[in-house]
Amino acid sequence: MMNVWIREYFGVWRVSVRAVALIVAVVFTFWSVAHAVLSFLAWSFVPPLLFWGYTLAHRKAYEKVHAAEALRLPVRRWWWNVSLGSMIWGALMAVSGVILALPAVALGGLLLPYVYFMMVDGLGPIEALKENLRLAMCHPIAAIAMGALIFGASTLMWFVSRFLTLYVAGSTMFVDNVAVKAGWGLGLYGVKLMMMIFGMSLQVAGAITIYRVVRGKVAGISAPAAMQEQGAVSAVPVPAAAAPPGEW
Repeated sequence: MMNVWIREYFGVWRVSVRAVALIVAVVFTFWSVAHAVLSFLAWSFVPPLLFWGYTLAHRKAYEKVHAAEALRLPVRRWWWNVSLGSMIWGALMAVSGVILALPAVALGGLLLPYVYFMMVDGLGPIEALKENLRLAMCHPIAAIAMGALIFGASTLMWFVSRFLTLYVAGSTMFVDNVAVKAGWGLGLYGVKLMMMIFGMSLQVAGAITIYRVVRGKVAGISAPAAMQEQGAVSAVPVPAAAAPPGEW
C-alpha cells in the first residue's frame, strides 16, 4: 500500500511544483530586496508576507492538481477561516513543541492537510481541525511518516542554508572587489531559492496527498467508509496490479 502513497505523492509533486516555485520565487525575491534595503525594518511585514505566500502556494497547487475539474478556490470563501486556523495551528505546534519535539512532528504530519479542510470544504477552523484529525487518524502511520520526512528534509536544508550563508560571509569578508562579492551573493541567493522552492513544494505535495487520501480520491488506498467515493481517481495512473481499495 505504501507504494500507492509514494506514487501519489510524487505524482502530485510533479504536477504542482511549478505553481509553487513561481510563488516562492516572488515572495523570496521581494523579501530579499526589502531586507537588503530596509534591514531589520523588513521583519515588520514578514508574518503577512509569509502567510500570503503560504496560502497562495497551497491554493494554486491544489487548483493545478485538479485542473481537469476546472476547480477554483476563491479567496473570499476561505480567507478569514484560514487566518484564524493558522493561529490555532501555530498555538498547537508551539505547545506540542514545548513538551517534546516528537509530538510536534507527529501533530505536524497529521495536520498537513489542515488548510484544505477550510479552503476546499469551507469549514471553520475548529470544525476543520476536528475533521482533519478524525480522518487523518485512519492513516496515522503514513501521515506521520510523511510529515516526519518532510520536516527532516526541511531541517536539513535550513542547516545547509545557514552553513552556506556563514561560508559566503567569511569568504567575502576581506574581499574588496564588488563584482566578486556580487557574484557570491547571487550564487547564494540562487541556492537558497532552490532550497526554499524544494522545501515548500514537498510540504504542499504532502498536504494535498493526505487530503486526497482521507477524502477517498486516491484509488488503491482505503478511506473512511463515509468518505469513500465511487470512481476515485489518483493524480497519477494506478497500474492494474495495484492493491484494491481497503487492502494493505
